[in-house]
Amino acid sequence: MTADAPKSSEFRYSITNDVSFLYQVYCSYIILYKNSNCEKGFLPPDLLKRSLNILVRKYYHPVAGWFQSRGDDIDVVFYTDKFNDPPFSTQTLDMDCATLSRHVSESNIELLVPKAPSGVIKPESPDIPMFLAQATYLESNEAVALGVNYHHSLMDGCAFWMFMNNWASLCKQLHAQGDRTEFDLP
Repeated sequence: MTADAPKSSEFRYSITNDVSFLYQVYCSYIILYKNSNCEKGFLPPDLLKRSLNILVRKYYHPVAGWFQSRGDDIDVVFYTDKFNDPPFSTQTLDMDCATLSRHVSESNIELLVPKAPSGVIKPESPDIPMFLAQATYLESNEAVALGVNYHHSLMDGCAFWMFMNNWASLCKQLHAQGDRTEFDLP
């Protein structure tokens, strides 16, 4: 699949004029990737971030969007040429894979998922992202937990898993073949 971003345009769509709608409507997911081959440099942060940014810039522009309030109305804004790349953070923990797996199965979002914006969106709140990701690495290099928070108005669960499948596919292609400009997405 190849796709180029259209010429520069601002896209804006109104979400609601009911600010209570935007109060904590973020969905959180944690995915555990085990490094069963003990590969050195397993899912490096630069690969995850680069593939996320390419995926968003080429195929999923609204994921780079943010909320903006105008009076009583709240819009989602995104551009095809100027991106707020989705916030991506990393952390490294000193624990074994079994402990990390337990945290994933218990949905320990406080530890493994980036904190989503909370409360009501106000005009004085500048850019509030719709999608946030965090990679948690183990010092032992046994696994990586990928925590994601996204606003439910961005996508439903089915669309989220399609997005994640495409992100994983893009990661594999970049890892195997380095710099590319064309990708085959599932």
